[in-house]
Amino acid sequence: MSQLNCVDAITDLLLTMRVNNDSPAGDAPAKPKVVIADDDALVCAMLESRLEGDFDCVGRGADAMDAVALVEAHRPDVAILDVMMPAGGALFATQAIAERCPETAIVILSCDQKRSMAFKLMDAGAESYLCKDVDPLALPIKLRAAMASKARQLAASA
Repeated sequence: MSQLNCVDAITDLLLTMRVNNDSPAGDAPAKPKVVIADDDALVCAMLESRLEGDFDCVGRGADAMDAVALVEAHRPDVAILDVMMPAGGALFATQAIAERCPETAIVILSCDQKRSMAFKLMDAGAESYLCKDVDPLALPIKLRAAMASKARQLAASA
């Protein structure tokens, strides 16, 4: 088994084991919930379309305030945030989400490859920083990896 397949198998196992309080006992595990926030509506629509079979998109926002409000309202498993959104950008949204909804994994999606910004966002609570040229087929895997990282972090702090 390749290393990538092994990581995928472990991530899928961890996600399958996660209890979803919204579904009755015995139901198949629900798809992970995602919030997408980007000021480019086309990017939001493309991300939602790409993730459609693997994730349940529970909200799309156009700025940092939308992102925070949607995450607070829907408590998704993962939030995808654009770095350069209006109303405070990903740094504001990441800090607010990490404080108010610590169970939500935060993935930053950006054209900006500057390491200093990536480090600031990771320090603020993001699990992952991806460039917008990420392979679309790898995106669900990277989101699941971020969710698994958040689950490990929460388990370690419990």
